Amino acid sequence: MPSPAGNRKEILETVPYLNKNRRVCRWGLWLFVFFFIGSLSGHAQNLPSSPAQPWQSSRQTQFEKQLKAIPEQAYTLDASHIYTLAELVDLAESHNPDTRVAWQEAKARAQSLGVAESALFPTISAVALARSMRQDTLYAGGFYRDTIGLFQPTLDLNYRIFDFGRRSGAINEAKADLFAADFSFNDTHRNVIYQVTANYHRLLNAMGQQEAAEATLLNAQTVE
Repeated sequence: MPSPAGNRKEILETVPYLNKNRRVCRWGLWLFVFFFIGSLSGHAQNLPSSPAQPWQSSRQTQFEKQLKAIPEQAYTLDASHIYTLAELVDLAESHNPDTRVAWQEAKARAQSLGVAESALFPTISAVALARSMRQDTLYAGGFYRDTIGLFQPTLDLNYRIFDFGRRSGAINEAKADLFAADFSFNDTHRNVIYQVTANYHRLLNAMGQQEAAEATLLNAQTVE
């Protein structure tokens, strides 16, 4: 059985350790409060000075830099080349922003379908747990404090067998969204083709009316 003097010595050795942990916890609490208040002030909205001024987001400069970093798809037109209607339609479909947005939306829906179908496969997760434990051990007639480190890796395999149609319903919903995105993409191309074709024939009509007006003017001048 240990003596009272030994217990008193062990308590005196433990007190500085506890005081150190308390100081660390206190400083950690103050740092957490400081960063939390800083994050709130950083995300606060800056109101304009008067109602006549529009509100400007603090991230507007960051958005402008990101837009400038996106490369633009530049294209050139040959002034000496006479473009056909098919070439004009192809040029409009390749550089129209609406078709690009519809294409990206269709790709996103296709990725969503892949995510929904991934629920049919099993999932494997690896977890590694590490912790340290301090305990008093009796060696050679005295108590000594030891630190023992424990490392426990685990591997979990999960597969859902019965879900009462939840996965199949999510997959069908993703397929329907993909079909809708495909139809929207095709409709966008249809609108582009219609606009190019209408403007093309409107231009031909204007050129024909100009030639007719010039011929009428020439006949009038000849009669005069």
